[in-house]
Amino acid sequence: MIAVAPLTSGPYVAILEQRADVALALPLRLRQRLILFESLGFMVTMLVAWVTTRHVVKPTERLTTAAQRIAAGEVEAPINVAAQDEIGTLAESLEIMRLRLQAWGSELEKQVRERTSELEERNRQSRLLYETLQSHERQLRSLLGKVLGAQEDERKRVSRELHDEIGQALSALTMGLERLEDARPEQWVNLMDQVERLRELAKGTLGDLRRLTVALRPAALDDLGLVPAIRRYAELYLGDAGVDFDVQEENAGSRLDPSLETVIYRVVQEAINNVARHSQATRAKINLSSRGDTFVATVEDNGRGFDPLVTREGVGLQGMRERASLAGGQLTLDSQTGHGTRVRLQLPLTGKVGLLRDA
Repeated sequence: MIAVAPLTSGPYVAILEQRADVALALPLRLRQRLILFESLGFMVTMLVAWVTTRHVVKPTERLTTAAQRIAAGEVEAPINVAAQDEIGTLAESLEIMRLRLQAWGSELEKQVRERTSELEERNRQSRLLYETLQSHERQLRSLLGKVLGAQEDERKRVSRELHDEIGQALSALTMGLERLEDARPEQWVNLMDQVERLRELAKGTLGDLRRLTVALRPAALDDLGLVPAIRRYAELYLGDAGVDFDVQEENAGSRLDPSLETVIYRVVQEAINNVARHSQATRAKINLSSRGDTFVATVEDNGRGFDPLVTREGVGLQGMRERASLAGGQLTLDSQTGHGTRVRLQLPLTGKVGLLRDA
């Protein structure tokens, strides 16, 4: 390669002859270095661009994922996006929203649990009430059957007493009167003993008839009131059974509703019957009191008593409880073997009585 270079000091030129690779070595090295620096600059620029992009895009992806979780109802995981720009502000807003949704969700779950618990409790109470009603219905049916049977047995007893005792007594009285009618005047003096026997027979028959009448429906209850009727019944049954008794009353002399009087009378009547028939008592006390809007009747005896947990309640006691319940009252029984029995009836003086007068 030939290179011509003019000389500045005169009109001459210098001619140099070199190989091309030696003459172009410097420009070639400069070009290679320039290409290397450009490549390095490009790679650095791409790296900076990638880092900058990831710095902006990554938080955005996290926010997008967090927003999608919140939209799906998953509010337990916190939003961990740390930034000082608008993305950080948006992340803080989403975190506040997540915390509020979580709090609302917890409160809603609590209310749902409480409501579910209330519904379960109501369902349990409803089941218990339904079972109780079914049990009461079965008891009522059983009691009704026993009451009907007891009524039929009572009718048979009354019919038997009328036929066997009063009927026979009236037949004997009729036959004795016929013999007296057929007697001649001179025989009348010798018939005084027979007249006396007929008189005693008539008296006893009248007493039996009165007892049956009082047991069925005492006239004293309608005519005189509750206390005299109970006192009369106690005289007939406790007196004949050899039981000393005392009837006490406190503000109970006023007339009550007829249906209520019937309920009290029938309960006390059954209690007196139990004392006379089963208690083997020597003393009994009957207390009747009216206190405000409540009437209390108590029958106590010093008989043999019984254990209520062992002895099954009979039809009479079940009927007493049913009468008290239908009248809106309560019957309590206290008894202990060898220490007598106490029956207490408590009734409200206001409200409807769910019984007929002659129930």
